[in-house]
Amino acid sequence: MNNLSSFLLFCLFVLFSFNLSAQGIDTTSFSTNRETLLKEIETVLSEFKRDDCEKTLQDLKKSIKQAKFNDKYYDGFLKLTDIMVKRKMKRYNFIQPLLNLLIEFAENTNEADQYFEKWLDLSIEILNGQDVRNTKLFEDYVKWSYEFWINGNLYKISLGSHAWRTDSKNFDIGVQNNELFVKYTDVNLYCINKSDSMTLKNTSFMYYPNRKNGGEFKLDKALVDWDQEGARDAKCELKDIV
Repeated sequence: MNNLSSFLLFCLFVLFSFNLSAQGIDTTSFSTNRETLLKEIETVLSEFKRDDCEKTLQDLKKSIKQAKFNDKYYDGFLKLTDIMVKRKMKRYNFIQPLLNLLIEFAENTNEADQYFEKWLDLSIEILNGQDVRNTKLFEDYVKWSYEFWINGNLYKISLGSHAWRTDSKNFDIGVQNNELFVKYTDVNLYCINKSDSMTLKNTSFMYYPNRKNGGEFKLDKALVDWDQEGARDAKCELKDIV
């Protein structure tokens, strides 16, 4: 009877492990040895057989070779992925956007020196604050952060119709009531697309990137300049707009 029980437990363990693997979940942490870690990352990215994943891998190797991807980014990657592994997050949902963002920080040292530690602390806070069965907030946060740091866009329609950005990197970012926010005070906010543009001057606002329909602005105040063919020098003043 004991042997039968042991055999059944072993079968259940194998079945559980197979199920995790089938779902793209790896319950082992990445190696702290850099050569081994790079091979492990290469293995994960190669599974997708996609050109964009190959580009991420080549960008990572280039950044490592140029000594830009240093201890700070290795440690940040391992801290985050250790938490992800414990939470049984699927690697294919986070590995590529996370690496893209870390590479971008490594390429832009001024921004990294100012914001990387804050970004990392916030990432850990979001990860630990999520329900173990729901990782969408973190996945959306990483994707938004990538767009924000690379292109400077607070918000960008996926079809490319228009984008919102500011002329300042002086902002406060955090989590309130399990919701990501970015706060700006007295900055210029630009809405840009192919045919026209709009400038909101002296703008103070909160932006919530992960709200429905791509995000939500809450403006305290702004002076609007709108420029389009046939409509020049159009202006209005806004207050308390959502």
